[in-house]
Amino acid sequence: MSFFSFGKKEPSLSFVFDIRDTSITVAATKFFKDKKPQIVLCSNYKIESKDKSDYTLYISEMLKTIEKASVSMISELVKTGNKEKIGEYYLFFGSPWSISQSKVIKIEKDRLSLVDEKFLKQIINKQEESFIDKIESETNEKNWVVIEEKIIQSKLNGYKVNKIHERKAKKIEIEFLISFIPKEIQDKLNGVIKQKIKTNSYSTIISSFSFLRDAFSDRNDFIYFDINDSITDVYVVRDDVLCEISSFPIGEKDIIREISKNTNTPEEIVSSLVNIKYDENHDPKEDSRIDALVDVGLKYWLESFNSAIGKMCSIMNSPNNVFIMANSSITKLFAEKMMKDGRGKEFEILGVKINPYLIREEMFNDLVNNAKAFNNESYVKLDVVFLDKILRIK
Repeated sequence: MSFFSFGKKEPSLSFVFDIRDTSITVAATKFFKDKKPQIVLCSNYKIESKDKSDYTLYISEMLKTIEKASVSMISELVKTGNKEKIGEYYLFFGSPWSISQSKVIKIEKDRLSLVDEKFLKQIINKQEESFIDKIESETNEKNWVVIEEKIIQSKLNGYKVNKIHERKAKKIEIEFLISFIPKEIQDKLNGVIKQKIKTNSYSTIISSFSFLRDAFSDRNDFIYFDINDSITDVYVVRDDVLCEISSFPIGEKDIIREISKNTNTPEEIVSSLVNIKYDENHDPKEDSRIDALVDVGLKYWLESFNSAIGKMCSIMNSPNNVFIMANSSITKLFAEKMMKDGRGKEFEILGVKINPYLIREEMFNDLVNNAKAFNNESYVKLDVVFLDKILRIK
């Protein structure tokens, strides 16, 4: 039931899947007991879905992509002469495949009470039922299953503790994260993964939250977001507590489309200009044109971002630290624009100036061997870092 309640694993070759809205990235990875993990092979696979509004069809296409990726990765490994057996599959589900909820439970007793497995299970089971009712009322999907339930932080008698099990207290405070996926996905996973391999499922939220708490332990209040192809995911942390989790249906493709419409520039040209910004041979004369396009896209995206944050925070309690996940050229350009001419000068949330921090891929490269060989794969590297942490813990 603890945040990192996993058994230690011996080194083996595992597949790490990062499953996003329009693509799946797979990293064949070796985990070790006493050194950094190593990525052996990494590939990206596009989810071919023409109609995302048909959720059943959308799920079917995603599952087909997992199967395709699994078979393809094994084939590519064999071509390189690597015939090792795959130890386990680790699947990280992002939006729209998973939904996560966080909750802080506060309990006060008249006398010292034992916090044991039975006590914790009763609390979390009750919250699971409440969360499922809420999710079913907000979506068209009526069958959800839990893929992870993690205690993120706990306090006994007002003090933070690392281990809450088998201890006694009068005042008990528990923050936990629960993530769900449609039952249809869980039921069909074994069918698309042909090999008899153990699978472990998580949300992408857990890996990003874990990394930020480790890498920026002095930032106790912050907002995190990353922009996917068609969705932006956001969550808010206050006093180390994961308070609010949300997403809104605007991603990179929508931003490119809006820039194109408002500047009469073909989408292909917009995408090309955005990408060449990071080409070492790009013409600096294009910079002003690219900046103008980015201004249009950032303004459009900010309207939805501020609206989403406005439902999660108020001016009085909105954190002024913002972490930005850089997984594409447009995201990097947005972050640079936010940090231009002084931190947060051009970027506000609910009218409050903020301090933006860009989460760069290089941060993960330092923690994973051979990671530099695979560029622009921040998400799956983040998952590998998370897994390395939990697999080292007894």
